[in-house]
Amino acid sequence: MKVLNATMHAQNLDQFSKFGIEFVDNAHPMGFLVDPDHGFDRVQAEAKSVIAHALNNEAEALLLGGLTSATVALADEARKHGLGLIEAITLRTRDENGRFVFQMAGVRTIVPPQS
Repeated sequence: MKVLNATMHAQNLDQFSKFGIEFVDNAHPMGFLVDPDHGFDRVQAEAKSVIAHALNNEAEALLLGGLTSATVALADEARKHGLGLIEAITLRTRDENGRFVFQMAGVRTIVPPQS
């Protein structure tokens, strides 16, 4: 499945390829932050820009993750265009210093792409 990285973080291409995921745009993170002083309309405008990028790059789905408002806006706009939604399943353990260590365990399809 061709996926746009709609998170704010770089992704490990090899880890995702094991689950049949091929990133468009070299997995460049397309997630975004919107100043809290701006309303949800600004969040929706940013989401529309990300969706346009996904469509221009022939993505079939978005990898979601991040702020709730951005995720909701991206999911809403993606469904209007038939894009699927996926999320990474990440195990979190702690190292000897108590810091989180993230380990990719899988990919969950939230909503499959519409044909």
